[in-house]
Amino acid sequence: MSNTSDELLRFYTIPLGKAWIAPKHRRAVRVITLIKEFAIRHMKSDSVMISPDVNLHVWKRGIQHPPRKIRVQITKNSEGLLVISLPKDESAEDVKPVEEAKPVEEAKPVEEAKPVEEA
Repeated sequence: MSNTSDELLRFYTIPLGKAWIAPKHRRAVRVITLIKEFAIRHMKSDSVMISPDVNLHVWKRGIQHPPRKIRVQITKNSEGLLVISLPKDESAEDVKPVEEAKPVEEAKPVEEAKPVEEA
């Protein structure tokens, strides 16, 4: 699963349930720490860089409600730097295409009801 001889690319789904042990007002901060620790443990390197798209995904719902798990791609270059980013297919998922507006049909005028004659 490597791009070239000097890069290593892997995809992971990182469980983030341990962030709920932290106080409510520190959960997103704890999630970022968990992502870094996971990358260091699985890719065997100490220098980690989290891309802005991952950071925005974690913080999208605020500090108290980060995601329970996240799918990331981790790239290790020849110097040992780990770059954590969202996979290409999932980053395009967040942007929804704008639907074209359908023309509104004008309502037809309603005919007035005729009074019923009683016999």
